[in-house]
Amino acid sequence: MNGTQSVDAPWGVSVFGAASVDAAPDLARLRVAIERTRNKPGEAFAATRGGVNRIREVLRGHRIPDTAVSTSRSPWTYGSGRMFLGYECTASFVIELRDPDIPQTVLVDVVEAGANQVRGVEFDVRTRKELRAQARTAAVAGA
Repeated sequence: MNGTQSVDAPWGVSVFGAASVDAAPDLARLRVAIERTRNKPGEAFAATRGGVNRIREVLRGHRIPDTAVSTSRSPWTYGSGRMFLGYECTASFVIELRDPDIPQTVLVDVVEAGANQVRGVEFDVRTRKELRAQARTAAVAGA
């Protein structure tokens, strides 16, 4: 025996089906962050907290509910080689917008409020699960 196996007579049925469903985006997610570096950890936290509060106020001004915004904070010691530069505190935001026509306006306003990192803008649909089910049904029918 040479160590390989093969099927002399293939058996079974193999089919392929594909389908796609088009949908206009009705949701946008902005990923932004505030990063502040200060000489003392408390100062870094305070500077970041001030920016977080300003961004929250801007979002409320756009009538974006707090439940559509998630945040996380992380403190880090920041340095390069042997030179200490300070303590860094970062607060990250994921802002979900139900109106896909306003991301630019909201993005400009949160940057003006203190966000100094834009990590991405994503467009999506709220009915993703239903659209996948439709595509799957059409693919099976096509197969």
